[in-house]
Amino acid sequence: VTLYDVEENKVVDTFLRKGDRTVVENPNLIGCVGDTVAIVGGDGLLRVSIGVGDDRKVMEPIEVGGEGGVAGVAVHPTGQHVFVAEKSAIIRLFVVDAQNEVVNEVSVWKIDNGDDSAGCTCIACHPDGLILALGRDDGKVNLWDLSSEKLAATFETSDASGKAISAMNFSQKGVQLASADVEGMVQVWDLRKQKSVASLKSESGGVDCVSFCPVGKYLAYGTASGDVVVSVVKNWDTKAVLSDNIDGRGKPKSKGRVSGLIWGKDAKSMIVSCDGDRMVKVWEEE
Repeated sequence: VTLYDVEENKVVDTFLRKGDRTVVENPNLIGCVGDTVAIVGGDGLLRVSIGVGDDRKVMEPIEVGGEGGVAGVAVHPTGQHVFVAEKSAIIRLFVVDAQNEVVNEVSVWKIDNGDDSAGCTCIACHPDGLILALGRDDGKVNLWDLSSEKLAATFETSDASGKAISAMNFSQKGVQLASADVEGMVQVWDLRKQKSVASLKSESGGVDCVSFCPVGKYLAYGTASGDVVVSVVKNWDTKAVLSDNIDGRGKPKSKGRVSGLIWGKDAKSMIVSCDGDRMVKVWEEE
């Protein structure tokens, strides 16, 4: 995991300790809020870092995941807590003790979905830090109330059976939640009305990442063909399709799935990564 300065066009930091090597197997195992970064690698260790450069502190790694493995990682908006979701739908809450450079487990919850066979695939934390969303491999989305420690709601479409949730993202104001599944369906849920308000379909297979822009105008999702579709919030029309057939060396490339995307703060830029060429590209509005 690398910290990259887009304006300076250079790497400014790396996440792991010197000599530390691990593989992060999918984007859902990386959580980031501000300068707090949490990852779970293929070795089953949770690593948390706070700060940048000389001020960065790396917490002592801790083993997580149990027998089923880890499905997702999320950082609380304060940057002081980390959620780890196991595939068995067990959620573990950790407090980051930056002074002593450790993370301590403080709570464990088993989320009952009404079907013990339905595992967890990803998680997302609400902007107010009071709700945790869990994606399931049966296509359902659970909302867990962190204050009452109870299940607050379950979202599912009539044809959701068998379509595992692959990615989720809350809107900046926390009014909507977008969920994507492995077959390319993106649902937008209204949290107040507790119903779907939009269904968007990728024409090129599954979707691995979905993100509302910070100003609330657009929703973007990455496709299996390497393109990014940008839709207008409210009417959900397609505003743009970001497609790049040239690699970083100026040669035609073989497209891979979009593995990650993040908006700039002004919603006029976007950083996109694809697993086909291992490049990170920056898009800007003309």
